Amino acid sequence: MQKSKIALAIASLSFVSGMAHATNGMNMEGYGPISTAMGGTAQAYNNGLGGMMNNPATMGHGSIEGNKFQVALGSLNPTVSSTHDQSGASTDSTGGPYIMPGMGYAQKRNGFVWGVGVMGQGGMGTEYGKAGATGLFAGGQDMQNNATALSGKDVRSEVSIGRIVVPFGYEVTDKLNLAASIDYVWAGMDMLMDMSGAQFRDLAYTNPGTAQQAPTGNVSGSMFDGVNQSFQSAQGGGAGLTNINYARFEFSDNSDFTGQAKGAGFGGKLGFTFEVSPKLTIGGSYHNKTAISDLEGDASMVMGVDQTDGTTAYTDQTMTVTGKIKVVDFQWPSTFGIGASYRATDTLTINADFKRISWSDTMKSLKMAFVADSSAANGNFANAAMNVEMDQNWDDQNVIMVGAQWKAQKNLALRFGANMANNPVPKETLNPLFPATIENHYTAGIGYGMGKNHVIDASIVMAPEVKQTSSAGVTSTHSQMNWQVMYTYKWNVQRKAGF
Repeated sequence: MQKSKIALAIASLSFVSGMAHATNGMNMEGYGPISTAMGGTAQAYNNGLGGMMNNPATMGHGSIEGNKFQVALGSLNPTVSSTHDQSGASTDSTGGPYIMPGMGYAQKRNGFVWGVGVMGQGGMGTEYGKAGATGLFAGGQDMQNNATALSGKDVRSEVSIGRIVVPFGYEVTDKLNLAASIDYVWAGMDMLMDMSGAQFRDLAYTNPGTAQQAPTGNVSGSMFDGVNQSFQSAQGGGAGLTNINYARFEFSDNSDFTGQAKGAGFGGKLGFTFEVSPKLTIGGSYHNKTAISDLEGDASMVMGVDQTDGTTAYTDQTMTVTGKIKVVDFQWPSTFGIGASYRATDTLTINADFKRISWSDTMKSLKMAFVADSSAANGNFANAAMNVEMDQNWDDQNVIMVGAQWKAQKNLALRFGANMANNPVPKETLNPLFPATIENHYTAGIGYGMGKNHVIDASIVMAPEVKQTSSAGVTSTHSQMNWQVMYTYKWNVQRKAGF
């Protein structure tokens, strides 16, 4: 099912939808059309209220005092497909376009800057829908390596991160600005995911050849113990399970704003800018690792199984267990950024930034804890628990950003840039539901002033296709085209000389 995801962004016009598609990993390549048009650079120049998310010390940089109010609209347009190389089974994601409005306000007075913002930070996801006869998710292998059908139900995923940001800064001297922000962070996740019996077996057991071996620890809990006991009972001639064709996780809501599993907490940022000379400014920021509660919501676990009552074998049976899911310790990573802005001439400014995103600290694994409810329909699995841990092992990401602005006329700015990064997702853990593999972005945009108080800014971003093949032989391709447009109304603004 395709959804257009809408998030209200007060402030920087990061206009990232709460259900945004991945760019720098799950992070956006830039926040706001001024920054985004110049490759996401944002550490050392005033990029509007985007500084709330980029570097809060840039807010008000170059002005003595003033007010800004902004409204914006943006769209992310990903193209994602996944193909099993050996069989040729292929499925395209229909996720997008992701439409994103936004608005914001900030003020500078007597050297103090403050603002308030609500924005989406980033995320990732896919919308594969129901598997067709030749689709990637139509079939797989059961625990005994025999070909088998999967659930045939919708397959999709979404991860979303949003923030309420309260930034505040102070102009310590004419050259030095210091700032910080306190962020209230919320997160949501949806997942409709089929796992073949063979995949479940490989995840759950030390020796994937036989289901009777001791579990590795990636799957545990009283529900898993019950599954093992059921297998043992059937092998002894009694009633029980004889095979697992697929296992399925189901937790997904119908909201354009939230995920089924929800959590919230806090984060923050520190930033500075320093004017080395009238032409050169440097800046930097540190975003701390978030402290978000576990994401919790209603969920179901479904298994397609073969079983026996001790005398008669039954195939293609479906077991559904309802309960609660908890995504354990899902956090947004710390980020360090540093950059420089050089005013080469009165009309040309050149910017360069470096950012390091510490994915390895927060994306080691995806941990889910499921607890069945006490309903009679759950049978012997009532109140039982299943803990599943799927390795991710993402790499830290280094992002190099360059951009420039040319004032073609007094009221017209032309911008362009590039954003270059390594793919943080290893092939060993690449999942077609989470193809956060985009590497490079090429950007352009304009700024047009209409009189003293009104400005229009726009940007467009092209992210060329990245193709990566997982260890399971599934090749995921991912490209994007994103755009943003923003209207600014500013009043009582007094600019510093030279800006």
